[in-house]
Amino acid sequence: MGIAYRKDLIEQQPTSWMDLLKPAEYLRQRISMIESARDLFTPALKGLGYSANSDNPAAIDAAGQLLLAQKPYVRTYTYLALDDTSALVSGDVIAAMMYNGDALMVQEYDDNIAYVLPKEGGNIWVDYLAVVETSKNKDLAWAFINFLNEPENAAQLAQFVYYATPNTAAEKLLPAEFLSNPVIYPGKQALDKSEFYTVLPPRALKRRNIAAAGVMQ
Repeated sequence: MGIAYRKDLIEQQPTSWMDLLKPAEYLRQRISMIESARDLFTPALKGLGYSANSDNPAAIDAAGQLLLAQKPYVRTYTYLALDDTSALVSGDVIAAMMYNGDALMVQEYDDNIAYVLPKEGGNIWVDYLAVVETSKNKDLAWAFINFLNEPENAAQLAQFVYYATPNTAAEKLLPAEFLSNPVIYPGKQALDKSEFYTVLPPRALKRRNIAAAGVMQ
């Protein structure tokens, strides 16, 4: 997760989460954030120098106050569309919190859309496919998962969504420019500054949720 932006409409390339959290005047009401308590707190905590997984009450309160101060300058907390109706394409939004592959997907409609992982880092995430224990079609479900994991299909899917694949056999079928794209495959330095989400203690989670509700309501 990082910042997607319109390089033809922005005065200076963003490099920090603070560029969204304390936006310059020309950015005000032209930025978007994500309507998710967990994701919303990540830029605020990391921008202030804390871990995205911090359960420190003082850190959570400071991040909440930062997000509340930012609120008047946010155009929307709704995740932007990934087609030609996107506010990034129209220019109504010129800097947005967005996932890397999504930024590349919307870039198909305007090559002035770029993406940067802020210097503080972001979050590292993985999507999973699972078969529920109560499923009445387990064989079909497993067949579908196996189909998606066939190297040719997994490679095609990775290129369609612009996300890195964990399928090593599929990686061998991907073009060099895909594998070398730092937006899709961030380097070690970027990953070292980024974090997987961990399970938060109930009190910390509640504190975040209450603060986030006050921001997004």
